[in-house]
Amino acid sequence: MRRLEGVFLGIGFVFLLSEVFGGMLRYYLASLGVAPLIYLPKALLAVGLAGAVLLSLVNKRVSLFFLLVLALAVEFSLVGYAFVGNSLQVTFGLWVILPFFYGILILPSILRVWSRLRPYLLLLWGSAVIGVIINAFHDWPWVGFAYSLGGVEVEGSRAWFTAGLGLFRIPGFSRASFEAASQILLLGLSLTFLMRMRWRVLLWLVSGVAIVLTTSKTPLGIWLFLSLMFVLGRLVPLRFLRLLPVFFALAGIGLPLSSVYVSYDPKADSAVERFLVASFADRLGWMWPMSLQMVVEHGSWLFGRGIGGIGSPQQYFEPLLYSPADNLAVYLFGLGGVVGLLLLAAYGLIASLFPLRTLQNRFFFLLTLAVLLEGWTVNVMESSFFGMAFGLTLRYWWEMSEKRAVSPKEGVRSMIWQK
Repeated sequence: MRRLEGVFLGIGFVFLLSEVFGGMLRYYLASLGVAPLIYLPKALLAVGLAGAVLLSLVNKRVSLFFLLVLALAVEFSLVGYAFVGNSLQVTFGLWVILPFFYGILILPSILRVWSRLRPYLLLLWGSAVIGVIINAFHDWPWVGFAYSLGGVEVEGSRAWFTAGLGLFRIPGFSRASFEAASQILLLGLSLTFLMRMRWRVLLWLVSGVAIVLTTSKTPLGIWLFLSLMFVLGRLVPLRFLRLLPVFFALAGIGLPLSSVYVSYDPKADSAVERFLVASFADRLGWMWPMSLQMVVEHGSWLFGRGIGGIGSPQQYFEPLLYSPADNLAVYLFGLGGVVGLLLLAAYGLIASLFPLRTLQNRFFFLLTLAVLLEGWTVNVMESSFFGMAFGLTLRYWWEMSEKRAVSPKEGVRSMIWQK
């Protein structure tokens, strides 16, 4: 069984590596006429998941959490087929959120080998950072590249600029600037819990500089928030800190829902204001209300539209209804209606229940905050790195709730980084 765990972890590493070098790999594989090979690492995720499910069933080691996830996946898939009427669209919907399910699968393996992950995470982090820094001074040939696959034009690596200031958004080796920023943020956060103290601050600062170069605002905002947590976390009452996940989850739900009833019109007159708030204003002004309206009119407020009914699958199968959601709550509402929103609220609540005494709890607590904050402006589920982080944290808090009851006392306060 341990050998199989090594295989599952190896598959996950190869997939993440292919995402860090996503833009470059697409460019060269398409140039060689073998573009479909770029999807091999993700196909291995599907094989790994299928194998793990079969092994669990054969060995009769099926947990309650496994059954719940499987039941929800089946229910959301059936709802998707009922509303979109296209099995390929539903299948593609499952394909795009595979990293989320894989995160759920590999959590126990990651916890068992946590201390040995450092060189692998360093390779991923270093590659992402170097790609961005070089790209700040050198134009990579794959930026702006697109290729054709099955008669459909696919974006290889996005070339775009910031609103207002007109700054080039740097993707590095990846497919887009926001992907590179997300990779650096999550890998940097993980490494700060694996590196020796004297290297942690330097690594975290380098991560921040690289994120600034990408001009991605949400990852930068999360980096700044986590930096405050590292510095000031000891000064804030722990009972307040533990409320942050449920607060962020409810805020992530409340913001898009409020856009249905409130007409937002944020002013952005100067170039700097447009850079800071233009994209968020678009979400409040039309993206979120139109996405919610699409789900209700072409699906159900109670059941959503199911898997395949929102996000990337629409871009290819329902282009006239396409909505990227750009919010985790909106995306989950599209998948499961009210149930999706309740699941997000429960995720924030359960993460708020446990003491922050152990290093492991503190890491997953901060990772959960990063997922929830990213979920304010990104659908998360379709993001390779954040989707996997969502799956990891979801299973972690569930298993914590099964292992022990919540302690009424926090014990001795400790800094976030302190062992």
